[in-house]
Amino acid sequence: MAEPYLILSHSKKVLNRNNFLNFCNFGSMKRMLLKIPRWWLSGVVFVAIVYLTLTPNPLPPDVLPDFDGFDKLCHFAMFGVLASLLVWDYSRGRRLSWRAAVMLICVSMAIGGVIELLQGIPELNRSCDIYDFVANVAGVRWC
Repeated sequence: MAEPYLILSHSKKVLNRNNFLNFCNFGSMKRMLLKIPRWWLSGVVFVAIVYLTLTPNPLPPDVLPDFDGFDKLCHFAMFGVLASLLVWDYSRGRRLSWRAAVMLICVSMAIGGVIELLQGIPELNRSCDIYDFVANVAGVRWC
């Protein structure tokens, strides 16, 4: 017999291991996330990254914090989230092999490299920076 974690006085139900996830509604959250079409979240994040990294002034300068390294922190976070979502989207409903994980990580790093090379185009009014690419790779490796 399972030991109760908690007895809910208003419903006279015993909360144990078996029904704890249902009590906390984690099950419905998981079902909701699984209903999102595969690759949709990764696609939205990819489009946001392309917009934020390739447009001349994507956000007003007074909105962003002004400290050294903020740009690198943003690159780290953006590509960490992108790589994590790519791995999550790929692995939904199937087992993730090492080969697939390495392939997705390489794809994320390649996206970071291509974006940095595209930032070097003079018409975009952006700058290509090797340290931004290092931050991209670090974010991907973090995932």
